[in-house]
Order: sequence, then structure tokens, then C-alpha cells
Amino acid sequence: MGWFQRDDGEEPWKKLLHGAEHRAVGEDSHEMTRIRPDQNKPNDVAGRLLSFSYCDANGEITARSLQCRRCWHKGDVIYVGGQCQLRNEWRTFRADRMANLFERRSGRRIADPVAYFAHFADTPPPGWDWPPEPPHHDEVRRAGARRNLAHTLPWHTHHQARRVCIDGLRVIAYTTLSGKGWSEPDRNIEQSYIEARLAMSGFERNVQLTAAMMEIGDGLAVPFSSFITATNHVAEDQKHFQLVRDCVTEIVDIDGACAAEAEAYHRLMAAGAACGYT
Repeated sequence: MGWFQRDDGEEPWKKLLHGAEHRAVGEDSHEMTRIRPDQNKPNDVAGRLLSFSYCDANGEITARSLQCRRCWHKGDVIYVGGQCQLRNEWRTFRADRMANLFERRSGRRIADPVAYFAHFADTPPPGWDWPPEPPHHDEVRRAGARRNLAHTLPWHTHHQARRVCIDGLRVIAYTTLSGKGWSEPDRNIEQSYIEARLAMSGFERNVQLTAAMMEIGDGLAVPFSSFITATNHVAEDQKHFQLVRDCVTEIVDIDGACAAEAEAYHRLMAAGAACGYT
């Protein structure tokens, strides 16, 4: 089984591709970068289904849909790797050559692709050093340190919050996509999950941070294997497992009898049972 599909080919997120533009002019194989093992390892961008226009080094423009797996910095350039739905294979893209970027699940338009992906990389962009430099006596350097702090603190806070929420958000996203789709009750359940998860992880109540995590959840279109990985990660912590289980139970109850959602629930419960939870 590949990371991006189930053996039976029934992927809930694929319903979001209906009507997507898949025509393109030219190949961008010259944009491929050498893939290291760490670049193929999924990080927090995994499970985001995005469409965009891409301008390659020859000026050829193609319309792409990408099931993201990982993004990373190489110098000042941000690369995004994943399963290209046009080529049906791994491709890497430069964020600075994307335009008209939007999340297929939420429909949210992304004005700045570079800034968007910068927040999903494992480290801040170059120049956003962590921890920030201590204050300096020289006023120019002090001002630089303050600017650096203003960029880095939100990145660091969001990064830590995303890390504690991402697996639960993936489980919730897969479950809702397996059912009747996104509804207001589902959104309320997701918000309750985020608020409870952040609180149990030591974050102070913060409306803006909750909203940022909601945006992340809204954009997820999770492949089956990522869902399985997420359930296993959730089950590593009993309190986290119980929180996600309760949320998934509510989602299933709202939609009624749905085989795909029921399967998601039982997969989650199996992960919990393997850890000795009842």
C-alpha cells in the first residue's frame, strides 16, 4: 500500500478533486530535486490537498493538484513534495513559482504560497532563528532582534500547537470526509477538540491560536495511510485517545449509519485496544 492510497482505491479525499483542472502544458521534471530520505518523511503539511498554477523554469504554466507529503527549506527556497494528481507520481515544486493556490477542501485562497508553506516546515525560514538573539546595546541590532522576535514567536507557538493537534485533526478530517461531508456540528466538534487538546498540552486559552488550528483542520484531506499513522500516534497517549474517540463518536452519531465512518471509528478503537484501552 502506498502512502497516498488504500489498496481498494477508495480514498475519501478524492471526492474533492471532482471538477479540478488537470490539463497542462509541458513537463517540469527539470524542477525535480534530489530526494533525501528525510524529504520523503511526512511532516505537518501532509494531508493537505492543494490546487495551483505552476510556472516552471522555462516559463511553461501547468495546472496542478497536489496531495502534500512534506515541505522543507533549501537555502532561501521552500520546496513542497507530494503526489501530483496530474502525473500520478512524486513531484517537488518550488513555493515561489506557485500562483492561484487554494485548499481543495476548505476552498480557502492562499495569497502568499511562500508564507503559507513556511509555517509547515520543521524549522523557521532562514533569518527566523530560534531562540531569538538576546537584546543588544546597539540600537540597530536591538531593532533587528525585535523584528526577529516578532516573526519567530508566532511561528514557534503555532508550530508547537500544530504538533500537539495535528494527529487528532487528521483523524477528525478523515472521519468527516468518509461521511456526509463537513457540517457546522462537525466544525463545532473540531473546535471543542482543539480547545481541549491545547488546554491539556499546557497552552493558555487563545482565540487566535484556536482559529489558526481550525484553519489547519479545515484544509486537511487525509490519505488512508496517514489516517492510520495518526490513529497510532493518538493512541500513544490515553487522554488524547479518549478525547479523539469522543469526538469521532459524536461525528458518527451525527451522520447516522455510514459504513466508511464506522470503519474509521473501528480503526481508531483498534489502535486504542492495541495499547490496552477499553
